[in-house]
Amino acid sequence: MQDQKKGNLKTKFKSSLKWNISGSFFYETTRVLNQIFLLSTMSPNNYGIMATTFSFIYFIMYLSEFGATQALPAFLNIFIKNKNNFRHYFIKLYLLPQIIIYLLASVAALILYKNSIFKAQNSILLLVVPATLFFEGIRSLLRRFLHNILETKKTVLIENILMTAFLTIIWLPYIITKQEISLNRIFITFLIISIISVMFFITYIFNFYKQIPNTKSQPPHKIIKRIIKTRLFSYSTHIGKNFFSGNFLTPFFAYNFGLVDAGIFNIANHIAESIKAITKAIIIFTGGGLFAKLKSESIKIKRNSFRSISVTLNNVMFPVLIFIFINNKFIFRLKEVSLTFSATAMTMLFFVITAIELFFMAYEQFYIVEEKVKKLFLFKLIEIIMFYGVISSKGFASPILILLGLLITKLINYAILATNAYANWKLKPTLKVNLNIIYASILLSLLFKFFISR
Repeated sequence: MQDQKKGNLKTKFKSSLKWNISGSFFYETTRVLNQIFLLSTMSPNNYGIMATTFSFIYFIMYLSEFGATQALPAFLNIFIKNKNNFRHYFIKLYLLPQIIIYLLASVAALILYKNSIFKAQNSILLLVVPATLFFEGIRSLLRRFLHNILETKKTVLIENILMTAFLTIIWLPYIITKQEISLNRIFITFLIISIISVMFFITYIFNFYKQIPNTKSQPPHKIIKRIIKTRLFSYSTHIGKNFFSGNFLTPFFAYNFGLVDAGIFNIANHIAESIKAITKAIIIFTGGGLFAKLKSESIKIKRNSFRSISVTLNNVMFPVLIFIFINNKFIFRLKEVSLTFSATAMTMLFFVITAIELFFMAYEQFYIVEEKVKKLFLFKLIEIIMFYGVISSKGFASPILILLGLLITKLINYAILATNAYANWKLKPTLKVNLNIIYASILLSLLFKFFISR
C-alpha cells in the first residue's frame, strides 16, 4: 500500500513537472516576445512608463507578502488534512490575514504612485495600479497553493489561455487597424485578466476542498507560532532579494538614467524573471509540493528527490542560458536606442547574479519545507552584513562596483549554505546535465542566430 502511494505521488509529480515546464516555456516566451515587440512599437517614454509601473506594482506586492507564498509548503499537509483544518488554519489564519495585508499595501501603493514621477500621468492608472497589486497578490498566493497540491494541469492551462487572451486584446487592434497600443489598454486589460484568474483559482480550490476528508484531528502543536515564525524568517531571507531584483532596479534606472534606459533594462529584467519563473515551476511549485509530501520520509528519499530536481533544473536552465548567450544581440536590436555604458554593465551584472541565484533555489526551498528557516535567516544575515561592508567601503563608490560586491557576497553566502546542507543532510550541489540536450541547444541557438535573427 505504501509503495503504491509513493508510486502515485511519483506519477503525479512527473505529470505536474511536465505541465509546469511546458506551460512556463510557453507563458514566459510569449511574455518576453511581447515585451520585445512593445519596445519596438511604443514610444520610448511610454514603454518606460509601462515598464516602471509594472515593476513598481510587483515590488510593493513582493514586499507585502510577508513570507506567505514561501512558507506555504511547510504547512501544506496540515492545511489539507481535513476540512476543518482547511477552513480554520488555511482560510482564517493564513489566507484572510494576507488578503488584508494586500489591501493595505494597495492603499499605500496608491499614495506612493500618486506622489511619484508619474504624478502627471492620467488618473485612470491611479485606480488601476493599486487594484492590480491587490488581485495579483491574491493570484500569486492561490497559484502557489494549487501548484503545491499538484493541481498543475488546470492551473497552467488557464494561465496560458488568459495570457493568450491578453495578447490578443493588446495586439489585434494594432495588427488590423494600426491603432496605437495605449497604456490604458495594457493596464486595464491586465487587471481584468488578473481578476478572471483569481475567480478560476477560487473555483479550483473549492473543488479541491470538497474532496478533502471530513474527519477530526488533534490541533497541530503550536501551529500559529510555527506559522508566524516560519513566515517571518522566510520573509527575512527573501526581502533582500527584492531590492536587487528588476522590480527595484527598473524604477532605479528610471530615476537615475531616465525612462528610455529603464525601458530597455526592463527587457533584461523580463528575460531574467522568465528564467526565474521556469526555475520556480521546477523548484518551488512542483519541487516544493514534492518536498512537502516527502516531509515525513527518510533522509535518503529526500536526498534522492533533491538530486532529481537539481538535475531536471540543469537540463532546463542550461539550454536557456546558452540560447541567451548566443543570441543576445537579437534581444536589443529592435530599438534605435542604446544603453549607456553604466546601464549596459549593470544589466550584464544583473544577468550574472540572476544565473547564480537559480542554482541555489532548491537549497532554500529544502530549508523552508524542513522548517530550518532560522539557519537560512542566519545565512542571509551574514550576506547582508557582508554587503553592508561593501556599500560602506570607499572602494565601492559606483553602482557597478556595488553590484560586483553583491556578486561576491552571494557566492560566499551560497558556499556557506551548500556546506551546511551537506553537513546536515548530505545534500550535494550538482551540475550534471544531459550532454545531448546541451549539444542540441547549441545547434538550435546557432541556427536561430544565422537563419532567423539576421
